[in-house]
Amino acid sequence: MDRLLLALACLPYLVASGYACYFWGARHVAPSRLSLYAILGGFALQSWGLYLRGEQIGHCPVTNLYETLTFFSWALVLNYVVLGPIFRVSLLGIFTAPMVLLINLIALLTPGIDVMRKLPPYGAYLEMHISLSLLAYGTLGLSAMAGVLYLITNHLLKSRTGPNLLDRLPPIGQMEQVSWRVAFFGWLLLTLGLFFGFGLPTEKLDIVKISWSLFFWGFYLVLIVGRKMAKFGPARFCWCCVIGFSVLLLSFWGINALTESHRFHL
Repeated sequence: MDRLLLALACLPYLVASGYACYFWGARHVAPSRLSLYAILGGFALQSWGLYLRGEQIGHCPVTNLYETLTFFSWALVLNYVVLGPIFRVSLLGIFTAPMVLLINLIALLTPGIDVMRKLPPYGAYLEMHISLSLLAYGTLGLSAMAGVLYLITNHLLKSRTGPNLLDRLPPIGQMEQVSWRVAFFGWLLLTLGLFFGFGLPTEKLDIVKISWSLFFWGFYLVLIVGRKMAKFGPARFCWCCVIGFSVLLLSFWGINALTESHRFHL
């Protein structure tokens, strides 16, 4: 049932993704309520599916690659739903929907990654570590999307093209501020996730995963502090957010495949 709900959630995400393509092609279309409602509909269906999966296995559904991908994509939408209205940046949905759709399709169509498993008996520490870390990744993803919107706006301003599109985009300074603030919030969540991770029994700690996590923790710390102290320009900061998240996302699968402590058994 939870897989069916995820498949159904892909339909409204597909509608929102189609609107995103139409938006950039038309270059003059204002943000649509249809796109927002589609994302909210997909989010509701996906939340229901995650709830059912959690009820079935008796804990947070983050124990195999399928669950991890769907939880991560859900975290992306959650950040958009919560932080988008706070920063008044509804256009972030045009980046969120296609990425979430792609991740969910990978989760649904990749064979052999959805084997029902149980978490080791380490209580709330392990669940908090995994869920907070994935929420942090989703938040950093939203920061990267805000960075992409900044870079697009900056390019249009410099090239003096797409005046109709520029009228619909948020102010360029706002996008850079959104990217920094969301990145800072994501770094705080990642810090909490690492804190709970270090509370696990010593035999479950893995030097590869720890080094990988600490590298990105330090990377974003330097990036956030450097931008605050004006060591990085806004364009360089946004490029670093985009590149950092891309590397984080692309290396996630490989790093988890190399670490014994993140393979949960029946």
